[in-house]
Amino acid sequence: MSQLERLLLIDSNKSTHDVCRRNLSDVFEIDIVETIQDALHLIKRKEFDMILLDQLNGTWTGDNIRAIKKISGASIVLHTVTNDSSAMNKLKKDVDAIVIKNTNYALIKATLLFTQFKHNSVMGAH
Repeated sequence: MSQLERLLLIDSNKSTHDVCRRNLSDVFEIDIVETIQDALHLIKRKEFDMILLDQLNGTWTGDNIRAIKKISGASIVLHTVTNDSSAMNKLKKDVDAIVIKNTNYALIKATLLFTQFKHNSVMGAH
């Protein structure tokens, strides 16, 4: 049996937690935290392949996204319900992908597609 990828979800919405656990647990070993501080503490102790950040948290800046990426080395996916181009332009250079979602299920589908794309890109590079 192959090892599951490790996913860290940083999101304060309990329904997003539940949907991610129900729909991604066969692909990912999932850890969930609600704050940047908790995320930083956890990624110093544990490795992750992907980190999903909730943009609605409102506290994300390029600096703290870069800090998380530097410490973790993981792919960073920002998920949001807004299509505010000025906000996205400020953060797009610091993340690997941005998912604009209208439902939690759209987030699940986008996460799985990004994982597939990432694996296909690595396989194609060999």
